[in-house]
Amino acid sequence: MNFALSFKRLLHFSAVILIILSWPACDPDMPPAPTCDDDVPTVNAVPGPCSPGIPLNFSNLSIAQEGVIPLIANFCATDYSKSRVFRLPSQTDISMAVYANFPGEVLVEVIGSNCEGNLPFLIECITVESVAEVVDLAVEASGADDILVRVVPIQTTEYVPGENPEDEISVLLIEDFDNPDTFNDIIVSCSGDRLQRLVISGPGGLGFDAAAALGLPISESCSCSNGDLLTVDVPYGIDLLTLRPRSRVRVSQALNDTSGLGIDFDLLLDVPTTTPQGYDPADDVYINSIEAELCYEPMVPGAASPSDPNSGVTVAFIDSGFDVQNWGEIFAQSTTFQGETPPCWQNAGFFFSQFGYNFLDGNGNVQDVNGHGTDVAATLLSNTPDFPLSVLHFKFFGDGQGSYFDALCASYVAAASGANILNWSWGFYETELPKSLGNLLINLQEQNVLAVAAAGNDSISIDADRLYPASASMLFDNVVAVTSYWYPSPINLEPRLTGFSNFSPSRVSAAAYATKQTPLINSPGLHSPAGTSISTPLLAQQFAEYWGQQRALGNAPGYNEVISTVFANLPDNAPELVQGVQDGRYLPVGCSDGDLPPP
Repeated sequence: MNFALSFKRLLHFSAVILIILSWPACDPDMPPAPTCDDDVPTVNAVPGPCSPGIPLNFSNLSIAQEGVIPLIANFCATDYSKSRVFRLPSQTDISMAVYANFPGEVLVEVIGSNCEGNLPFLIECITVESVAEVVDLAVEASGADDILVRVVPIQTTEYVPGENPEDEISVLLIEDFDNPDTFNDIIVSCSGDRLQRLVISGPGGLGFDAAAALGLPISESCSCSNGDLLTVDVPYGIDLLTLRPRSRVRVSQALNDTSGLGIDFDLLLDVPTTTPQGYDPADDVYINSIEAELCYEPMVPGAASPSDPNSGVTVAFIDSGFDVQNWGEIFAQSTTFQGETPPCWQNAGFFFSQFGYNFLDGNGNVQDVNGHGTDVAATLLSNTPDFPLSVLHFKFFGDGQGSYFDALCASYVAAASGANILNWSWGFYETELPKSLGNLLINLQEQNVLAVAAAGNDSISIDADRLYPASASMLFDNVVAVTSYWYPSPINLEPRLTGFSNFSPSRVSAAAYATKQTPLINSPGLHSPAGTSISTPLLAQQFAEYWGQQRALGNAPGYNEVISTVFANLPDNAPELVQGVQDGRYLPVGCSDGDLPPP
C-alpha cells in the first residue's frame, strides 16, 4: 500500500539489553537487599493484549512515592527522587505497556533479589522515549525469586517531569501476544473498529511537531493535505482509549500552539451496503413503473467533459472506485478528468490516471470490486444534462473496508486536483466531531469546495447519534447532508422518509429520492439500489449542474451561492418530512410530482 511520502509501518517493540550485574554481599556501599516486607504494589498481568485491564497509574511525580519503599542501588540513573517502584507477579514471560504522558524519557529498571539477604542486582535497563511503548521483560534467566520494577522519569533540557499536575506514568502487564488482525498490512486494534495508529492533522509543520513530541514512528503522510496529515504507529498492546488523552497532554506540554491540532483514531470504516439490510422495494417504494420509466431515463449520460478543466465543474467521488472495465465506455469516457496530477503529488512521484486514484494499492487503477462506487457515480452521471463536467474517482474502499485516514487524504487530494464538489456516500459514528475532519472542512471552505454527505441508513436521529461527516452540516456551511424519501403506494403525492433513513430537522439539509437504476457491477444488466448513498449523488447532480453552467459562462460562484440557488428551487415544508429534514426540503423525482399518474 503506497502513499505520498509514506513510511514503513512498524510493529514497534522495544529491543531490550540484558545486563546482569551481581554485587558481592560484603560491599559496604550497597544498601541491604529488599526483604519483601515493603508495601509497593504488585501488578498482575492480563492474559493478552486485548484483555481488559486497568493500568497502574503513578501521579504526583513531584513528590516521593508513599509507603515503605525498598532501598535499591542507583543502577541506570542518578536522580531517583521521582521514581516509582512496583513488584512483578510470579509470571516471567510477560511484556509491559508503558504510558508516559509528559515530554521526556522514562527509564525502566528490572531488579532482582531473593528476599533472603542477597543484595539486589540489575536484570535490565530499558529506555522509553515515546508516549507509549511495549517492552519485553527478560527476567526468566535472572535466578531471582523477587522481581521489582522501578520507573524513573528523566528530566530533559526542555521539560522537568512532575511540574505539571497532569504528569503521569502508567503501566500494564501483558502475558501472551497473539497475531493481530490486519487491514491492508495495518494492524487492527483490539476494538475491531480502529487501526492501531493515530491520525494527526494541523497547519503546516504542527502535525509533524506533534509526532515528534509523541516519539511514535510516522507510518503515512498525505502530501496534498495543504497542512499536515499523517499517521503514527502505536505498539500493539497499547490501549488507544488510554493513549489518546495522554497524547494530547504530552503534545500540549511540548508545543506552545496546539489550537489547530487534531489527534484522532484512524477508524476502520465499513463499506456501505448497496441497499439497506432488509429493504424490499415492494414494501415502501413505488419505483418500477414510476421512477424507472417516467421520471428517469437511465443510461443516457449527456455531459461533455470540458477541454479546459477550469471551464466546467469537477465532481470527485470518495468511494470504492468505478467499474471502468464494463461501464467505462458508457459512463466514464465522456467525463474523464482533463487536468493533471497535483504538483504536491507529482513532486513525490505519484500520478493518477484520467479516472482517479486507488489509495488501497497506490496506483491509478480505480476498478470497483464492491459495486458501491459504481452505483453512486452512475446515479449522478445517468441522464445528466449537457453541461461541462469532469469526474474523478478516489478509491479508498475495497472489498470489505476502508480507513478514515485514506478518506481524509483522498478528499484533500481531490480538492488539490480542482474538484468543486465531493460526494461522500458513507459515514461513521462518533460522539464528537473529529478535529482532523474539522481541519479538512475548514480547508475545503478556503478552497471553495462543497461536500455532499449521506445521512445514513439506520433509522436514527443523527442529533443523538452523530454520523460524520453528515452531522458536520450544522457546523460547516459547505457540508450538505442528504437523506432518502419515497412515495407511498397508492400514491398520494406526499413524500415521506423511507423506513431506513436517518433524520434530523437541524442536521439533514434535504431529502432526495431513495433509488435509481444503475449498472450492475461485472454485468451488462441494471438494478435499482436504494439508500441515502443513492440520494446523495441525486442532489449533488443539481449542484453540479448549476455550478457547471455558471463556470461555462465565465462565472465563478461560491459554494454558498450554489447551495442557496439550488435550495431556492426545491419544494419545502413537506408535511411528512419536516420532522426529519430541515425545512421539510426535498428534491422532486426526475419528472414533476404533478406528472405522477394516479394509482
